[in-house]
Amino acid sequence: MDAAAIAAGWDITKRLGPDAARELLAVLELPDDERWVFISRMSARDGGQALAEVLADVQQDLTGKTRKRLIAGLRATLD
Repeated sequence: MDAAAIAAGWDITKRLGPDAARELLAVLELPDDERWVFISRMSARDGGQALAEVLADVQQDLTGKTRKRLIAGLRATLD
């Protein structure tokens, strides 16, 4: 397991809390189209702005490496 990925998972979990981190993990695992729809809806939801910002940042990496590393880190953190 990549230590940087685990550290990122912990950072996100601390910032958002474990429930929101689990929701983030579930969204990150969605297919691309569904993930974009979720992000747009999330930003309008009360309390969803921080999660939407993290998701939008992850989506900026067109290679998908950031998303994969964050998924691995969150799984390690939340399991």
